[in-house]
Amino acid sequence: GNVPILELVESPSQESTAYNSYSVVCGDGTVTGDGIVPLAAAHLHGAEQLTLEGCLHSINVAGTTRPTDRSYLCEAFVDDWLRVVEKCLRQ
Repeated sequence: GNVPILELVESPSQESTAYNSYSVVCGDGTVTGDGIVPLAAAHLHGAEQLTLEGCLHSINVAGTTRPTDRSYLCEAFVDDWLRVVEKCLRQ
């Protein structure tokens, strides 16, 4: 079943947030991922694959409303994935 969004945002721990989120996305809360998105769901079929170590999909620390500097939208990671986008657009 679906996990209410409030339960994902206000989880008691990062681990429970990951488990609940992964369960919703792929049906298995025990898979590997970034705390929000399971790795298998992050790699879309037919797309250029890129895994950024230490990078997260969430702009917040999982299970909290505290901002993180580990989001793929943060300055530390943008150049890494933007190079891949640029390369794909030039092809």
